[in-house]
Amino acid sequence: MTDDAHDLGTDSSKSVPERLGPYRLQELLGQGASGSVYAAVDDAGQHVAVKVLDGDAHCVSWPEALSALNKRAHPGLARVLAVFAEHVPPFFAMELHQGPSLLDWARADAAGCIRAQAYASSAMLLLGGDMKERGETEFASCGQEGFRRVRQATLDVAAALGHIHELGVVHCDVRPDNICVHDEHAVLLDYGLCRVIGAAVESSAPVGTAAYMAPEQWNAATLAPAVDYYALGVTLFEALTGALPFSGSAGEVFVRKRSVGAPAPSLFIPDVPEDLDALCVDLMRSSPEHRPHSEEIRERLSSA
Repeated sequence: MTDDAHDLGTDSSKSVPERLGPYRLQELLGQGASGSVYAAVDDAGQHVAVKVLDGDAHCVSWPEALSALNKRAHPGLARVLAVFAEHVPPFFAMELHQGPSLLDWARADAAGCIRAQAYASSAMLLLGGDMKERGETEFASCGQEGFRRVRQATLDVAAALGHIHELGVVHCDVRPDNICVHDEHAVLLDYGLCRVIGAAVESSAPVGTAAYMAPEQWNAATLAPAVDYYALGVTLFEALTGALPFSGSAGEVFVRKRSVGAPAPSLFIPDVPEDLDALCVDLMRSSPEHRPHSEEIRERLSSA
């Protein structure tokens, strides 16, 4: 199942100078909902990552949010090195973490797995996709080693999110491309959309990666930690099955998230472990108050 809900708020056409402050920009590492990330070298020769923000996508409270993240380091978070909020365009530097994305790491052996049988046409309609004949689908198990890796990465990201939320910050853009795996442990990256918990959302237009955003993120006046756990649930679903839970345009996806609710991975992957399956469903609950938070996630997965 493909997803046509693209990142919201990104303008990749804006030119970026070869140098920003003390940093010499090198290759482009990625683009997302809030801007672009470059590998860079500072004047002391240190290799870092520089996030250049789209002026229309970042929020007023992000410098305060990044300052809060600097108060206490965490092994599951890329450390913020410097913030240039007044620069045009605004940008910040953080530790450079190089390694596979969560999906690449968790699904490294998935290509050799038997692909899941197509689900019933009623389920297709539930998800908003086109009806298909029974046969092969794009859903495929990540395999037993993949399940182990997914469990480990989910534990790591849950711990990192718990730390962020304790500092009064919501990430707002948890997705596989923002999770790097280094030495068998997942590290959460990219704070371009971070907000102080409870800070007002300045724009009436949603800014984020639509496929991973919680239903309330579409028009919320403020954002709470629950949006990060919903995004973790979508990430978990994609790692387990190889596809996203919803297809369609950004608007169609949000309507389905509110009205239908997300499917269980086991609907498509029969061998998915029960604890991961149940956790994925609970993380993608439409009601934010029904989603588990960091401590509960770690308790549920650690007891398996």
